[in-house]
Amino acid sequence: MWLELEKIRALAELAAEKNLAELTLSEDGKQITIKLPQAQVVQVATPQFPSPVATPAAMLSSVPANAKQSSEAPIQTSEATSPPSLNETRTKCVKSPMVATFYAAASPESPPFVAVGQSVTAGQTLCILEAMKQMNELESDVTGKVVAVLAQNGQPVEYGQPLFEIEPA
Repeated sequence: MWLELEKIRALAELAAEKNLAELTLSEDGKQITIKLPQAQVVQVATPQFPSPVATPAAMLSSVPANAKQSSEAPIQTSEATSPPSLNETRTKCVKSPMVATFYAAASPESPPFVAVGQSVTAGQTLCILEAMKQMNELESDVTGKVVAVLAQNGQPVEYGQPLFEIEPA
């Protein structure tokens, strides 16, 4: 075979990581094309879970009913959504570096690597991401406290999808 199976797997993983619909390699008059399902590309744009951070609409709905509305209210609302929220400035979002399946523990019988409220150190394993039957440990790049675990065990995650919120120490 002109292209080894390991190289083909690496190319497929690269295509998945870069969210490519198709990848073609030509060498010595021979060609291989790897096509990924369009569903993977579409899923990147649609998160599969609600964000634990309050959205501007949710914050607005918590305004007391007896609060007076002025003609300046819409302008204040749009300005309030542009700077980062207080929670965003204090936490670091750890995102998925690849399209994979999220595993919170090393095995179904094992406890999760981390839990909300737990302190973590830089380099500590947060989860396992399985891509193409290859297990990849995702390590924290910051020391701090886990504020939120945003993915569910055994669920698929997309490239760039937020997985953890960590409040730096």
